[in-house]
Amino acid sequence: MAEIEVFEEFPFRIYVDDVFAQFCDFENWKNWMPWFVSDPTAEMEVSKDKTHVKWKGRVIGEGELKRVSMIQNLSMEFEISITHPKPINAKIELKFSQNSFGTMVGCGYYEKLPFFKWRGIEQRAKEITFDIKRGLVSVNEYLQRDGAKSTIELTGVQQREGVRYMGIERKVPFFQLQAHIKRDFERLIPYIRKRIKYPELPVAFVIYHEWNKETYEVHLTSCVRMPEEPEDAPHWAVSGRTNDSRVFTVKHQGRSNITNAWRAVDYLDRMDLLDVDKSTGYAGIEFFTNGPLDILDDDIESDFIVPLNAVNVLSEKEYVTI
Repeated sequence: MAEIEVFEEFPFRIYVDDVFAQFCDFENWKNWMPWFVSDPTAEMEVSKDKTHVKWKGRVIGEGELKRVSMIQNLSMEFEISITHPKPINAKIELKFSQNSFGTMVGCGYYEKLPFFKWRGIEQRAKEITFDIKRGLVSVNEYLQRDGAKSTIELTGVQQREGVRYMGIERKVPFFQLQAHIKRDFERLIPYIRKRIKYPELPVAFVIYHEWNKETYEVHLTSCVRMPEEPEDAPHWAVSGRTNDSRVFTVKHQGRSNITNAWRAVDYLDRMDLLDVDKSTGYAGIEFFTNGPLDILDDDIESDFIVPLNAVNVLSEKEYVTI
C-alpha cells in the first residue's frame, strides 16, 4: 500500500470559538468550501445533527463526508468517501490552537492507495495540498469579510474572437492575486485613457498563462483591450493579440482569493470532462464585465474562458445547455 499524508496550516486573525463554529456545521461549508462553491449544479444533503453531508454535482462528482470525532475548540476528525468520478476513501483531521494573533488551523489528509494506483501519487498529493490550502484561505476570507459572496454559472461552449491588448506581465503569489491585478489596472487604464478617447472604461481582462500549484504562483498578464496595435507602448508594458478559439465559459460574481471560476474548470479538466487546449500558451482568460478597478469588491463580475480542442465533443454535449 502507498500512503498520501498532507498537512497544511493557516493563521486566522479570529478567535478560535468563531473559527471552530464554522467547521462544526456542514451547512456553513457550502458558503466557502471551494468544492461546493465551484459547482453550481451540486446538491447537498446535510443530516439533522449537522455531522454528515452528501453531495452530487456535475463538476465535483458524488460523495459524502462524516464527522467522526470532535474536541471543542481543539480538533475534529472526518471520513471522506467519493464514489464518482474517481473512488476515494480518506481521513481528514482539523486542529485548532489559540494564540496571540488569533487562531492557527491545521488540516491533515490521509489516504491509502493500492499498489496499482501508485503511479501519479506525487501529483495527487500536490493537488490535495493545494485544495487544502485554498480551502483554509477561503474560510478565512469568508469570516473576515462577514460572508464573502462568490457564485458561478457554467454557460458552456462558444466561439470567441481574439482581441488586441496592452498589458503588464508578472508572476504573483496565489493569495495576493486580486491585489496585484488591481494595481496593474490602476496603472494601465489611466495611461491608455489619456491616449485613446474611450467613452467608458475600456475592456479589461487577465490572461492566466500558468497556475503553479507547487510554488503557489500565478503567471499572468493584466490587459486592456486596444483598437489597434500600440505604436509607443511604455517599457513596462507588453502587447499582443489573443487567438480566435472555441472556448468553455464560466461566469463568476464576487471576490474570491483564487478565482472559483478557474477552479471549476480545473476540476472538469482533472475529471476528463473538458478537453482543454494546452497549446495556446495560457490556462484561461478572465474578462471583467463591470468595473475592473473594483476587483476587490463583492459585486465584481467576470467571464472566465478556457480554449478547447476542436475534438471536444463531450464537453459540448454535456455542458453547452447548462
